[in-house]
Amino acid sequence: MLNGVFDPTIVAALEHAGYDRPFAEFSDDSPVPSSPGPRPLVPGCGGIVIDRIVRAITLPANVRLDLGGIGKGLAADLVAADLIGAGADGVLVNIGGDLRVMGTCATPTGWTVELDHMTGCSLALASGGLATSAITKRRWMRGTEPAHHVIDPETGAPATTSAESATVIASRAVDAETLATAALLSGPERGIERLSAHGASGVLVSRDGERHAPPHRCDR
Repeated sequence: MLNGVFDPTIVAALEHAGYDRPFAEFSDDSPVPSSPGPRPLVPGCGGIVIDRIVRAITLPANVRLDLGGIGKGLAADLVAADLIGAGADGVLVNIGGDLRVMGTCATPTGWTVELDHMTGCSLALASGGLATSAITKRRWMRGTEPAHHVIDPETGAPATTSAESATVIASRAVDAETLATAALLSGPERGIERLSAHGASGVLVSRDGERHAPPHRCDR
């Protein structure tokens, strides 16, 4: 299990960090004002009740869900399955950078995927899902402090992880997306351990630019 490292109940913490508007409205020249009051705690998922019979979710008071770290991957999985079900021989679905491959590939080795955040790096994806989580793009200044959109559930603040990105390959895009966030928050060494424990592969890039991958699972 991910033991709370991936937590969708971070909405209040995201807003407190300054991510309370479309990112296009942020300006490099205008820092976001500091928020008044103490930093909110991340409540966690313990009080959420799922009723699978009526397909309903009950949230405790003041708990909100941010599905940005799971929704794109799930959507890619669903669209890929629908296309195969409609008669497509093979598909690669890309939703906001989260990929799902199913069926026959474009080449015998798979679909070639260029990793924009790692110059000159590409991989062949024959099946499954791929997603990247990073702290290098959605960044801003919160008062005098740098901030980004990846929240550490333990602190409720933008993570101070030693990794700057995590790219993950898993059996489904939704799994790749959640594992990418968990691996990024865990840092390179612990992040690689999490990927291996969940039967996934990938590459983590540390802040000094070094690349880390599970043994024999990903060609750097």
